[in-house]
Amino acid sequence: MLVIKNYIFSYFNSISYEIWIGAIIGAIISALFMLFFSFLKGIIFKIKEQLPVRKVVGDFANDEQICSIFLKNLYSHNYEYLSNEPNFFPPYTKNTQREWQNIPFVIANSDFQAATDFTNILGQIGKRKNIIFRSIENEWDLWSENILSIGGNYKTEKIFELSNNKYVEITENNSFKFNDHSELFFSKDNNDFGLIYKATNPATQKKCFVIMGIGVEGTKAASYYFRTNLSQIGKMFGKNDFALLVKIKIGQGRENSKLAWYLPNISLSSKLCHPLIWKRIFSIIK
Repeated sequence: MLVIKNYIFSYFNSISYEIWIGAIIGAIISALFMLFFSFLKGIIFKIKEQLPVRKVVGDFANDEQICSIFLKNLYSHNYEYLSNEPNFFPPYTKNTQREWQNIPFVIANSDFQAATDFTNILGQIGKRKNIIFRSIENEWDLWSENILSIGGNYKTEKIFELSNNKYVEITENNSFKFNDHSELFFSKDNNDFGLIYKATNPATQKKCFVIMGIGVEGTKAASYYFRTNLSQIGKMFGKNDFALLVKIKIGQGRENSKLAWYLPNISLSSKLCHPLIWKRIFSIIK
């Protein structure tokens, strides 16, 4: 053991100062290169993941273009609302309510969640300004901007009308009817349906999104599915318009939403470029 120790010691002593310096510099350069390569790999991966998302949202991601969000305002005739209080001292505080006055309007929780999901998408891809909440009553004829309409309302109905119900329509009995499917999708058997609809305004070429449901659970499920599966949607449809129907079992939470139908049909090139996504999500529908 002593012989080996002496041999190693003499070996390192025989290495010149210049070689030691070169080895240290080489190690530092290698470490910096690996760090840079790891950083570059992360950037490339992020760009690769964001590219299909940007294809779907298009100019919505452009900071210089306005994204207009339309939600309906709900109101009571006397401008009064009730809220439930916490049951912090049962049974005396059970079913306690508080009255609130002089509230001009409120927004449905499902619509608010959908707006939050969509603005989160825009934030993830770098949009930081020109996101404006519009009034349906006062700005009903605004079509010069990219538009998101949430829930059933006048603006949503006009988007379907302007796009000539390209892939789907809302029937008089409050159901969704796809152009290639005879079945009407409506709330039944404790199921609700949500719709994600992307259309192009033929007059302005601006993009319009609709996120809505037959009921509130459908709206929440549609916005959640859109946010969490947007990359896969982009890889299948790219920049094209589309309609996606989402199914949710009421009471199970929007995290359990599943794709139920879609148009247009997936192109052959998308199937070949992304066979796993096609096989896992879309091919089992039709």
